[in-house]
Amino acid sequence: MFNEQQTFYDILEISTTSSADEILKAYLKSKETYSTDSAALYSMFTKEEAYELLKLVEEAYTVLSNPISREQYDAKIQPQLKQEELPDISYNEVQEQNWKSEASFSDTAHSSKNQQLTETVPEGFKKTKFGVYEVKQEMEDEIKNAQFFDGPFLQKIRLYKNVTTDQVIKNIRISRSYLQAIECNDYEVLPATVFIRGFLVQFSKILELDEKKVAGTYLELYKSTLE
Repeated sequence: MFNEQQTFYDILEISTTSSADEILKAYLKSKETYSTDSAALYSMFTKEEAYELLKLVEEAYTVLSNPISREQYDAKIQPQLKQEELPDISYNEVQEQNWKSEASFSDTAHSSKNQQLTETVPEGFKKTKFGVYEVKQEMEDEIKNAQFFDGPFLQKIRLYKNVTTDQVIKNIRISRSYLQAIECNDYEVLPATVFIRGFLVQFSKILELDEKKVAGTYLELYKSTLE
């Protein structure tokens, strides 16, 4: 269940330079967040998934709280840490530019409209927490009738609703590389299933989609591909 692309630092949401005190605080926060007694948690994870997540948290803390085991662990993942320090090659940003070049109006026009429409959304537009977008009935029907939500389709919806990658990253605390992997169906580099489900649920809320349907169908495709 644990993906080697995801480190113990990622699980506790801390940096590789975190102090012992910071590690302890992150561990206690994670335990509280992923407690199987939390009713809110089950909107994203099943009880079994929450239990598996807690096991990962315990394992991460056990290793990182001990200076010797942490040093050994850091040496083991050093190549991975160096790779993570490299700039992301943003496939999504390239696709986003392609999509925008085909749009019926420019980014400048969008920005201007978003600034003007702080209160009222004119006919033919809809509003999200990030701004407004032009309603295209064909796209609305495609979203409404969709039976499966894979990565490219989620990306298509995100771009249609004028939600940027940076806005998603900031709001659901997902790394750029994981968001790219989700949108490109690059399953091999994604983290544990419980984390993918959590990202998908939060991503769905941003895009105003049915989170259960999105997470369920995406993970169904994900699991069938890895079998």
